[in-house]
Amino acid sequence: MVLEDKNILIIDDIYEDAKRVSNYLEIQFSKKVSISIDTIIDQNSISGIKEVDLIIFDINFKNGKWIEIISTIRLYHRNTPLIIFTNQVDQYYKKLCQLMGVHSFMDKTTQIEQLPAVIRQLFLN
Repeated sequence: MVLEDKNILIIDDIYEDAKRVSNYLEIQFSKKVSISIDTIIDQNSISGIKEVDLIIFDINFKNGKWIEIISTIRLYHRNTPLIIFTNQVDQYYKKLCQLMGVHSFMDKTTQIEQLPAVIRQLFLN
């Protein structure tokens, strides 16, 4: 299977939101993936992330430093797919994220059911 033994990191400053996504993905992938959650993240902690196959990131961070965080993720994890999963679904943010090398930009409130298919597609390519 394409998803066997993949490590997914969910970065969201609201633990409950990250846990909801994690629970949903565990059910969809029959626990064949390893999912971790990080709610306290900044540019300094990105370099310490090891062995991750996919990062799911909410740009709606209280500290407002999401651009710097994405830049740092790209610096240390250039080839790791990055999905933005957020309530901040503005075309300006989507375009900016695409320019920064984000693979997918999704609406957290309406597209959770499409998330597994997007993940499968990333690992098929």
